[in-house]
Amino acid sequence: MAEPLLSVHDLDVSYDQVEALHGVSLEVGDGEAVALIGANGAGKSTLLRSIIGLLRPRAGRVVFAGRTVDALRPEQRARLNLGYCPEGREIFPELTVRENLEVASWRPALKRGRLVDRVYDVFPALAGKDSDPGWQLSGGQQQMLAIGRALMGEPRLLLLDEPSLGLSPILVSQVFANIERIVAEGTAVLLAEQNASKALKICRRAYVLRVGEVVLSGGAAELRENEEVKEAYLGG
Repeated sequence: MAEPLLSVHDLDVSYDQVEALHGVSLEVGDGEAVALIGANGAGKSTLLRSIIGLLRPRAGRVVFAGRTVDALRPEQRARLNLGYCPEGREIFPELTVRENLEVASWRPALKRGRLVDRVYDVFPALAGKDSDPGWQLSGGQQQMLAIGRALMGEPRLLLLDEPSLGLSPILVSQVFANIERIVAEGTAVLLAEQNASKALKICRRAYVLRVGEVVLSGGAAELRENEEVKEAYLGG
């Protein structure tokens, strides 16, 4: 059996004296899409921030591409081809679309240009906005730009935090279609998402977080039929 691309082992994370994650373990395979579902405050964002290195766990271990990365800074993890798109987009509003993308890559200019072209291929709506400042984009376009910035690091695994937040249903469908394409082209995705219905449609497996603990896990189809998941996250 192939070694997982990402393994999280018994992660404990606290903010001051408040425990945010307790004993969380999960795996993501190479090229696999996995969902993290749960309500606000369940610990989804905390888990992604711990994986990318923005938070330091009290206990546990993160292994990426066969390497324990606990001692590495976020930028060092990014250079191992671990990508992260945070909740809230966090683009540079005064920079143009192209500048937002280019600053996210450490590659030489020619390579950066090819990576920008790839982002425009995945997100055609951004191609016509190349010279527009970020603040002029719609919410959906800003979310596409945020994901595009993460793709500039050529990630083997992309951590996506609430990409549907604040978007209209039509834009949510567009963004999720883009995520499906990213996965189809070979990038693994760990998707933290409150919209459980959408997440379970595009992901192969899922973990359910509640108050900082994994309470359920399994195949997406199986979890869609789970009565607890249907009642809590799929509108009954």
